[in-house]
Amino acid sequence: MKILIISDTHDNKAFFKRLGEWLTDRELDTAIHAGDHISPFTIDWMGEAGIKMLYGVLGNNDGEVKLLYKKYSDKNWILKDLINDFEIDGVKIAVNHGTMTELPRILAESGRYDVVVYGHTHHKHLEWIGNTLLLNPGEACGYLTGISTYMVLDINKMEVEEVRLNL
Repeated sequence: MKILIISDTHDNKAFFKRLGEWLTDRELDTAIHAGDHISPFTIDWMGEAGIKMLYGVLGNNDGEVKLLYKKYSDKNWILKDLINDFEIDGVKIAVNHGTMTELPRILAESGRYDVVVYGHTHHKHLEWIGNTLLLNPGEACGYLTGISTYMVLDINKMEVEEVRLNL
């Protein structure tokens, strides 16, 4: 199974349009969002892009938190505040925005998870810590670099594809 991993979308509608085009003909309908959605309407864009299941956390810039929770809940998606931990096909995953900069590494070093995902920095990061894959997909919005970055995780092979979109 492959999972789309994004973070720091920051209301960038152009990203969601390109993401929807990119997802066409790909078997990717599960996603992880590591925070900084910003506005709740971006949740609708995730659905329009073809996402059927989304696991997310709040970021430091997310506004209208109650409405974000409602949007997730309406779709039976799962949003948490600080840490969202769950299991998909036997793979234990934790998601944290990364505002507390050491927390993602602490989660990875705990050995409790197979994968730890974080965002916040807008910079891609991929590292094995023991048997745990620690990754940051970079910035989906592309505001700092002009390039939208995200990742696709194959949880059966524990392999990561890094994706770049020019917006």
